[in-house]
Amino acid sequence: MRGDVIFKVSVIGVLFIVGVYWVNSTIELKLERRIWDVFSKDNVEATFTVPAATTKGKCGRAEACPLGHLAFRMASGENTFIGPHICIENRTVMDGDLYNVGLGLNIAVVNGATGAVIHTEVFDTFEGDITELINLLKIVTDGSLLLIASFDEPASKLNAEARNLFAAMGSRFIKNIAYRDTWVFVGTKGNANSSLFEAHTKNNQETNKYQGWPERVEIDGCIPLRKSGGATL
Repeated sequence: MRGDVIFKVSVIGVLFIVGVYWVNSTIELKLERRIWDVFSKDNVEATFTVPAATTKGKCGRAEACPLGHLAFRMASGENTFIGPHICIENRTVMDGDLYNVGLGLNIAVVNGATGAVIHTEVFDTFEGDITELINLLKIVTDGSLLLIASFDEPASKLNAEARNLFAAMGSRFIKNIAYRDTWVFVGTKGNANSSLFEAHTKNNQETNKYQGWPERVEIDGCIPLRKSGGATL
């Protein structure tokens, strides 16, 4: 008998403890839900806002170009291992990954009124025939844009005629381009005013990034489109 009484008392005690624990847990859970509702519905939304995504311009530029302008980004080659890069309106038109670049001068001819890419070509200015480059510079029509990026050696074959043709497109540095310099340039056929888009680094053994080559140069910007005219070949 005594054992039965002790057993019953023990069971009642356990049930009582479990009941108290269940009641407390339920109250705490409801309280937590109320607290979460308060913060999630009002305070959290008011305090923590998702920032707007950063808007970038075309070709990876930091800013978008205004209407009536052509976005571009370009870089010369680096040493003899990394090829040049030319991007126009978010379209990569010349790049090592496209297998359409080479040593010398890499040139993209663009319609100055529409932004359409008309022609791309590589000219070997170390061992090639400079007359091929001169012929291209002569036959493109007024209003054509030429985006030019050097790779390795841009100058050995550049004679006075070729340099004068680049100068007539607005190049400020063409007279000084020398052996293994790096150079990028946006020129306009028929416009001899100094181009806003040009960069040049001299091959200097004391300052070169590599033993025989300077570091690559890069430019980007917004080219105003012409109302008429453009590239034809």
